Amino acid sequence: MLTDVIMLMYNIADTYWLSRYSQYALAVPRQNWPIFLLFISIIIGITDANLAILSQYVGAKMYDKVSEVSSKLFTLCVAISIVLFLVYESLKLHIFHHLIRTPSEIFEYVIEYAEIIAFDLIAFGIAMSLATIMQSFGDMRTPAMVMGVGAVVNAVLDSIFIVG
Repeated sequence: MLTDVIMLMYNIADTYWLSRYSQYALAVPRQNWPIFLLFISIIIGITDANLAILSQYVGAKMYDKVSEVSSKLFTLCVAISIVLFLVYESLKLHIFHHLIRTPSEIFEYVIEYAEIIAFDLIAFGIAMSLATIMQSFGDMRTPAMVMGVGAVVNAVLDSIFIVG
């Protein structure tokens, strides 16, 4: 719950700094996020399914199976993240021009933002696989704390990179 509050505060800070940058800046992430969330939902589905499997093996104290599944999960998430990155990068012009029909006033900004956020697909795949492995052992705090610290750092850096 605390992580959700931190993420909400980050979104408020992000909105504030984007609104100070330009009148169109707020629209750019809103054009990207639905497609980005569609892409990361694939990774979330894979990690959720593996969390159930890993938790069962941890509960049964079958640590050799935990190691095997963890290794496969990490490799799969990295591989799928790279594929999703490549698909997102190669289709972004078509997605935002034909599917989303981004207004011409912000089209270039949306494409620039898409190029940057595409790298988050890879980082998200790595982070979700590691968080899933930790959560299967019952460690819910470490992934939540890392996410919270990341959101706070991101909120501070927004003021520098967006306005500065």
